[in-house]
Amino acid sequence: QAVHEAWVRGQLSTKDAHRMLGFCNNAGPSFLFGIVGSQFPEYWMPWLLWGIHIVSSVIVGTILPGKTRNCNKVTGNAQVTLDQSLKRAVVTMGYICGWVVLFRCILAFLDRWVLWMLPASARIGIYGLLELANGCCNLQYIDNLGLRFVICSVILAFGGFCVFMQSASVTGKLGLGYYLPGKLMHAVTSLILSFIIQRFLFPGTDSIHFPILMLPVILIIVLVLCICGRKVKNKGSIPALHGV
Repeated sequence: QAVHEAWVRGQLSTKDAHRMLGFCNNAGPSFLFGIVGSQFPEYWMPWLLWGIHIVSSVIVGTILPGKTRNCNKVTGNAQVTLDQSLKRAVVTMGYICGWVVLFRCILAFLDRWVLWMLPASARIGIYGLLELANGCCNLQYIDNLGLRFVICSVILAFGGFCVFMQSASVTGKLGLGYYLPGKLMHAVTSLILSFIIQRFLFPGTDSIHFPILMLPVILIIVLVLCICGRKVKNKGSIPALHGV
């Protein structure tokens, strides 16, 4: 939403705004150290997850195309009254809560009829890919601490389709630019980093077989390369997903 507002005021070019949407929407410290931190036995584990999250985001921001020499500066603060601020906050909160409730209903349906057949790690991974908070709140049911660490890192990076829809609700005519390719690359980078780290820091847990993880990684990388290989068009109206 902040990127969209800066774009509307002319403080960001379309290219810069589209690129920023690919790596500037991340899990906040309060969520990570509050909800996620409670799912791990050691206090240093959420700090390590946060470090992976930040490093992966920086890598994605470096890789994503669309860099410009935009030097627009803020010349003054927009005057916003308390009444306007409250209205905007309530509307945004309504969008976010609405999507969370909808995805919670979808998860309840899937859990009742489909997901109960899957092992805990796969089930919770799907939870997180659909709605981040529900996935993170169930991480404790994954007994393998190393696998729990990796799955948590991936779903934190991707953010879930619920957050994807929340973002689409507040970006308006700007569209989502490189949001989806950026999130996919963020998830892949976090997966690789967290897998390497857990091999050294969780030696007592059951080993995670890397070939099993690499198959979805390869598929995601191919998809990302196909998406990012297309140039972002800035002619007339901007498509919401740019061909995604």
